[in-house]
Amino acid sequence: STNISFYLPEQSDWKINIYNVNGSLVKQLSGSNETGMVEVLWDGASQSGNQVASGVYFYRLEAGDFKRTRKMMMLK
Repeated sequence: STNISFYLPEQSDWKINIYNVNGSLVKQLSGSNETGMVEVLWDGASQSGNQVASGVYFYRLEAGDFKRTRKMMMLK
Protein backbone atom coordinates (compact mmCIF):
# COMPACT_ATOMS: atom_id res chain seq x y z
CA SER A 1 0.00 0.00 0.00
CA THR A 2 1.02 3.63 -0.34
CA ASN A 3 -0.12 7.00 0.97
CA ILE A 4 -0.79 9.84 -1.45
CA SER A 5 -0.65 13.19 0.35
CA PHE A 6 -1.74 16.60 -0.88
CA TYR A 7 -2.78 19.98 0.51
CA LEU A 8 -6.18 21.55 -0.14
CA PRO A 9 -6.16 25.37 0.18
CA GLU A 10 -9.96 25.33 0.53
CA GLN A 11 -12.76 22.79 0.99
CA SER A 12 -12.94 20.79 -2.20
CA ASP A 13 -14.00 17.57 -3.86
CA TRP A 14 -11.03 15.63 -5.19
CA LYS A 15 -10.39 12.66 -7.44
CA ILE A 16 -7.31 10.48 -7.92
CA ASN A 17 -7.04 8.21 -10.95
CA ILE A 18 -4.24 5.63 -10.90
CA TYR A 19 -2.92 4.35 -14.24
CA ASN A 20 -0.45 1.64 -15.24
CA VAL A 21 2.42 2.35 -17.68
CA ASN A 22 0.14 1.44 -20.60
CA GLY A 23 -2.24 4.24 -19.62
CA SER A 24 -5.03 1.93 -18.48
CA LEU A 25 -7.06 3.07 -15.49
CA VAL A 26 -6.29 0.82 -12.51
CA LYS A 27 -8.13 2.49 -9.63
CA GLN A 28 -10.21 5.59 -8.94
CA LEU A 29 -10.32 7.20 -5.51
CA SER A 30 -12.40 10.24 -4.60
CA GLY A 31 -13.63 12.27 -1.69
CA SER A 32 -14.33 15.67 -0.24
CA ASN A 33 -12.25 17.33 2.47
CA GLU A 34 -11.88 20.57 4.35
CA THR A 35 -8.83 22.84 4.00
CA GLY A 36 -5.52 21.21 4.98
CA MET A 37 -3.44 18.12 4.38
CA VAL A 38 -5.19 15.06 2.99
CA GLU A 39 -3.72 11.56 3.04
CA VAL A 40 -5.28 8.90 0.85
CA LEU A 41 -4.33 5.24 1.22
CA TRP A 42 -4.13 3.09 -1.90
CA ASP A 43 -4.02 -0.54 -0.88
CA GLY A 44 -2.47 -1.73 -4.15
CA ALA A 45 -5.74 -3.16 -5.44
CA SER A 46 -7.34 -2.50 -8.80
CA GLN A 47 -10.91 -1.27 -9.20
CA SER A 48 -12.03 -4.92 -9.32
CA GLY A 49 -10.20 -5.72 -6.06
CA ASN A 50 -7.27 -7.68 -7.51
CA GLN A 51 -3.78 -6.88 -6.25
CA VAL A 52 -1.67 -5.11 -8.89
CA ALA A 53 1.83 -6.16 -9.90
CA SER A 54 5.00 -4.40 -8.77
CA GLY A 55 6.06 -1.64 -11.13
CA VAL A 56 5.62 1.98 -12.13
CA TYR A 57 2.21 3.63 -11.86
CA PHE A 58 1.00 7.17 -12.44
CA TYR A 59 -1.66 9.01 -10.51
CA ARG A 60 -3.59 12.08 -11.60
CA LEU A 61 -4.94 14.29 -8.84
CA GLU A 62 -7.79 16.68 -9.60
CA ALA A 63 -9.12 19.05 -6.94
CA GLY A 64 -11.10 22.06 -8.07
CA ASP A 65 -9.05 23.76 -10.82
CA PHE A 66 -5.85 21.99 -9.70
CA LYS A 67 -4.55 19.05 -11.75
CA ARG A 68 -1.26 17.20 -11.32
CA THR A 69 0.19 13.90 -12.51
CA ARG A 70 2.91 12.09 -10.55
CA LYS A 71 4.84 8.85 -10.93
CA MET A 72 5.07 6.23 -8.17
CA MET A 73 6.54 2.75 -7.67
CA MET A 74 4.61 -0.19 -6.28
CA LEU A 75 6.95 -2.68 -4.63
CA LYS A 76 5.90 -5.97 -3.09
